[in-house]
Amino acid sequence: MNSDANKENQGLKYFDNLKNVWSVIKPHLLEKYKELSEDDLFYEEGKEDALLSRIEKKLFKSREEVERILQDVYLNAPKGGSPK
Repeated sequence: MNSDANKENQGLKYFDNLKNVWSVIKPHLLEKYKELSEDDLFYEEGKEDALLSRIEKKLFKSREEVERILQDVYLNAPKGGSPK
């Protein structure tokens, strides 16, 4: 497998436990997508589907597009949790 495929597979793992990486993803989403608010990005364990649905509606994106955005943000974000 090439390194791009490995990187993509690693990114998909976070969907299994979004709670552990949300603090890394959320600040970057707020910075990159000004139309998203703190309320839109409120994470509640067990209600990940509702969170993704709110993001879909605000960004006018499909579920697949939102998942790709979250994956890209996670893979490209510094793991300190705050945007540059």
